[in-house]
Amino acid sequence: MGANIVNAYEQAKRRLLLIDYDGTLIEFAATPDAVHASAQLIELIKRLATQPGNTVVIISGRDRQTLEHTFSSVPVSLAAEHGCFLKDVNGTWLSVCDTDQSWKPAIRETMHAHALTLPGAFVEEKTVSLVWHYRQAATVTAKKMARRLATHLKSQLHNPQLRLMSGHKIIEVCSADTNKGEAAQHWLKETDWDFILAAGDDTTDEDLFTALPEDAFTVKVGRGHSAAKIRVSNPMALRALLGEL
Repeated sequence: MGANIVNAYEQAKRRLLLIDYDGTLIEFAATPDAVHASAQLIELIKRLATQPGNTVVIISGRDRQTLEHTFSSVPVSLAAEHGCFLKDVNGTWLSVCDTDQSWKPAIRETMHAHALTLPGAFVEEKTVSLVWHYRQAATVTAKKMARRLATHLKSQLHNPQLRLMSGHKIIEVCSADTNKGEAAQHWLKETDWDFILAAGDDTTDEDLFTALPEDAFTVKVGRGHSAAKIRVSNPMALRALLGEL
C-alpha cells in the first residue's frame, strides 16, 4: 500500500495532507508538556509543506498556543482543539464552534475529585474543553476510575452543546461542535484536490476519515477499530511513510 500512496502522490499536482499530532506524528509522553517535536520531525514536515502543490494541515486536539509554538518555523495550516479553531498559513485564527465556558466549573470539580483519588491523574484545561489524563496512573485502577468518571460525567451533561469523548488514556468534555471531519471541510472546499491523505490514531480522527472522499488515503496509527483503509504500527512507521513522499 505504501507504494500506491507514493505513486499517487508523485502523479498529483494538488495535494492535501491532514495529519494529527500526538500519537500520530509523535509518540505520547507522560504529560502533554513532556512532548517535544524533534528537529528531524520539524524538518520532515517542512519538506512536505514546502513542496509545490502541497497543503499540510496539522489537525490536533492541542490548543492554539502549543501548535503555533511547535510549528512556528513551518508553513503549515493548523486546526486546534479537534477542529474548533482553524488557521491557514500566514492567516489568523478562526473559531468555528461554541466557545461558551459556563459549563466548566461543575465538570472541572468532578474531574478534580476523581483525580484526587487516583495518583498520577490530572486535569488539563483548554479553551473549549477539559481533559482528564490518566497515563501516569496504575493501569487496572485507572481503567476502572475512567469508566466511573465517564458514567458520572454522562449524568451531568444535560447540555446538547457538549460532547464526552474517550481517547488514549484520557476522558474529555468539549464543545459538541468540535469535529475534525467538519474542520477538514475548510480545506477540502478550497480546490479540486487530486491527492488527499489523512493520518490519526484516536477516536476523534475517525470523524476525519469518514468525512473524506472515497479516493482519499486514510491511515490509522496503532491498534483499534478504524474506518481508515491503511494501518501503520506507530508514529515512527508513519514518519517513515511521510519520508517516502
